[in-house]
Amino acid sequence: MEWRGFGNENSTAAKTLVKAIPMLFVAIGICVAFRGGVVNIGGEGRMIAGAVMGVTVALALAMRETRQAG
Repeated sequence: MEWRGFGNENSTAAKTLVKAIPMLFVAIGICVAFRGGVVNIGGEGRMIAGAVMGVTVALALAMRETRQAG
């Protein structure tokens, strides 16, 4: 299989990886919880909460940099 054009915007493989990686992180987290004996049903909610917190932190850091530069 040839990965030429993998970074291209129209690349199907790149789009698949972008969609799959967050779901893989959720799956790994659920596996860890199951291994610890905890029943975890809210994996999708945790993914959304993590995304919201990530955006919040990124925006806060960006605002901080703009204040320091100005």
